[in-house]
Amino acid sequence: MGILNKIFKNEKLLINIFSFVLLGCGIIFGIIYYFYGSENLINLCKYIFFYKDNEITNNYNLYMTITGVYIFLSLFISTSFLGIFFNSFIIFSKGIQLTLATIFYFTLNEFSMGMFFLGYIPQMLIELILVYVISIISLRLSLNCLTISFITREVFNSRKIINYILDYVIIILIIVTISMAFKVYAL
Repeated sequence: MGILNKIFKNEKLLINIFSFVLLGCGIIFGIIYYFYGSENLINLCKYIFFYKDNEITNNYNLYMTITGVYIFLSLFISTSFLGIFFNSFIIFSKGIQLTLATIFYFTLNEFSMGMFFLGYIPQMLIELILVYVISIISLRLSLNCLTISFITREVFNSRKIINYILDYVIIILIIVTISMAFKVYAL
């Protein structure tokens, strides 16, 4: 038990490193997959994110739907001890999605420095902050459920868990609102 207490004492640092490594691996895998992978998934991502009736578009309704499903799945899955594995996959796939969306953005639009610094960089920073906040919440909650279920003899306090989730849902909704406003008014 002494080793586990030492490991979980630095859980915030471990979760930060773990989420950054997963997101980085997802980004690297997305780059490799774009150039060497199957065209079916790439065409599906193009259709979902950028094409509507054979026209290039930025589909805001679909963005809100995918972001809402991402937030709901991450928070719902994190209430079990298996949430660590499923949330790890979700963080990895979000890295792939960010990479493919970036590549599609630069292949479909002409490159301009103003659009890059005033449009793309702030939007990507907002998306990375959203992914970071959701991944930290979900991984900490899953780790808490794992330790309560198998390691410690504490009683599972659902009120504490719900308050923890609700505090961060407010932050997540603010970030999503800023992201959507930026997509509508700046891009």
